[in-house]
Amino acid sequence: MHFEISVLKRTIGSLVVTAALLLSAGVTTEGLGQKAPKPEKQAVKTEQKMEAGALKSHQRTERSTFQGHQRAER
Repeated sequence: MHFEISVLKRTIGSLVVTAALLLSAGVTTEGLGQKAPKPEKQAVKTEQKMEAGALKSHQRTERSTFQGHQRAER
């Protein structure tokens, strides 16, 4: 009986120390979620950047085509 209580005390003590170390290091489920960007958000941002780049490219092409057309009319 004494041995079982001793083992239980050591186990609880090590769990308390581990939890204290993790909390002091800032490793919690909320902390991990806030510090690391979510893959879905990264994918959306990347897609938005690609769409913005494609739009700018399209606008540039349209502008140069329009300018060429204006030159041809003169």
